[in-house]
Amino acid sequence: MKDYSSFILKNKISLTLTLVFIYGCINAWIESVSTIEDFQRVGIKIAHWEPYSWAFSSFTLTFLLIFYIAKAQTMHPLSYGLLKKHFVYHIGHSLVFSLLHILGMVLIRKLVYFFHDRTYDFGHWPTEMLYEYRKDILSYFFILSAIYIYQMIVNQLQGDASIVSEQSNTSKQTDKLLIKKKGKEFIINLNNVSSIESGGNYIYIHSNNEVYPMRSTMNKMLKRLDNNQFMRVHRSYIVNLDHIKEIVSPENQVYKINMKNNATVPLSRKYRNQLIENFKP
Repeated sequence: MKDYSSFILKNKISLTLTLVFIYGCINAWIESVSTIEDFQRVGIKIAHWEPYSWAFSSFTLTFLLIFYIAKAQTMHPLSYGLLKKHFVYHIGHSLVFSLLHILGMVLIRKLVYFFHDRTYDFGHWPTEMLYEYRKDILSYFFILSAIYIYQMIVNQLQGDASIVSEQSNTSKQTDKLLIKKKGKEFIINLNNVSSIESGGNYIYIHSNNEVYPMRSTMNKMLKRLDNNQFMRVHRSYIVNLDHIKEIVSPENQVYKINMKNNATVPLSRKYRNQLIENFKP
């Protein structure tokens, strides 16, 4: 079991994308065959390549846009305490997803039809785009949920991290954490930690593009951190001040922090003034 888990973790992205691609191709093929049979059942002749171009153009764009949805989840994670606020952002992301999906698949279909000396007509654009968006918003949130569940499964396979020295004085500040994970002990340099996120009974340490889930609380972690380097900026977030790229002006009275690793962290009004004071000479 350990060998399988290790293999899955090392190849988790490529394995997942391969499985999604295979499933999508099979689903597009079944959809194409079903469409051909539906047309034949009502006595309408149709070139067999047409349903294939419809199904596979849609799948191709959806597959490519998985990366956009994953980025949206990174920018506005649907985690504990942020679900309501970030849900609005994902409605906006779903609109972008749908627009890119429609434009991309129409372009592919027009090219396929062109090479068959035919012309592809998408129809009345406002009506068709509304029809497609009703389907795309379901696809968007299905994929978003799948990404969220996938991240949870990977965290379980990785195993929860724990601080080896937890039994010692938790108020002692340090520049390194000795982490025990899956029976191994290793060191995390806090200078490399960009942010710490709270999620239910867990905190998630973000370091060098890796995430370490740990059963602990934000208050316990804050006692271990240098308050000249780390600061709480939201009830669900602690950030490393050295990793902040910029503080973004409010949109609809919502502040946010852009980190150097391109992640976005929410900033509460409660902590804004204190954060700005840290950067004043």
